[in-house]
Amino acid sequence: MKKCCAPNPARFRFLRIPDTLHLDRGYALEALLPELAALERVKILSGPEPMRFGADGGLEDPWW
Repeated sequence: MKKCCAPNPARFRFLRIPDTLHLDRGYALEALLPELAALERVKILSGPEPMRFGADGGLEDPWW
């Protein structure tokens, strides 16, 4: 989150989606989970997990 220039990193909110055609799933920063849980149309499928990076330094995820 260092690159985003957020004035208060403790209040930073982030939701990672595969692309704008697939808004039915995403990864949320832990700080955003309470707000998402309060929404009736959102279903949280799992709790916080560490981000995984490959040997090349790229983010690994199940989308691609």
